[in-house]
Amino acid sequence: MAADDPFEGRLAAGLRDLLEAEPLPHPTWSGATVAHGSTAKPGRGAVWLLAAAVIVALVGSALLVAGGRLSIPPALTGPTAVLTASPTPTAAPSASPPPSPAATCQVSTSVNPTASPASARTSLTAVSAVKVFDGSPAVVQFTAGLVPGDSISVRSVEPPFRRDPSDLPVAVAGNVFLEITLRGVEGSQLSPAALDQRLDGAFVTELVEIGDYEGVQTWVLGLADGACPSVSFVIGVTTVEVKLTDG
Repeated sequence: MAADDPFEGRLAAGLRDLLEAEPLPHPTWSGATVAHGSTAKPGRGAVWLLAAAVIVALVGSALLVAGGRLSIPPALTGPTAVLTASPTPTAAPSASPPPSPAATCQVSTSVNPTASPASARTSLTAVSAVKVFDGSPAVVQFTAGLVPGDSISVRSVEPPFRRDPSDLPVAVAGNVFLEITLRGVEGSQLSPAALDQRLDGAFVTELVEIGDYEGVQTWVLGLADGACPSVSFVIGVTTVEVKLTDG
């Protein structure tokens, strides 16, 4: 076996010298080289044991040296799993409901007669709403006399509606609603039919009284979907008119 490095060469040469220095077998134990330091007579097996030990040392060193020259492959590792947190699902923003027709039409106006043609305050004796088909203004006419200090106002409102002073619910047809309030009227002499008038005009649908209490008359006027009229007033001797022009 050829030595691969100086260490292996020296080890092999030492083994060879040992075996050559001990010729086997010896005629007498006293002539053997190993017997000079021992009184016991070893047998042939002792020499073979010594040779075997040297061989084991030689092989072990060779393996050690060879092992040092071998490259140990790196440990095989699988792909590293990368854990990523899934984003928390968020609810899609819900679409805002479209505003109601009543919310898109805002009306608020009033008049306080300072030089009323009426000589004295009168009670409300009639109410009428003129049906409109040709685009001319709708007219809600109250037959009553107003004097300075009285007032009439119109403003946008939304249901539900309740009757004053009983607080009972009141239904009014329409999609847009205007509240008409007369203050200072001396009571009411209206028939039951006049308190709730269903109309089939171009945009006026229903006129309902919802309050008659302590000189205050309150009405709700229902309008068709999309209506948003401009409002004006005409104060006469015995009448008060609310003109509604569909814008």
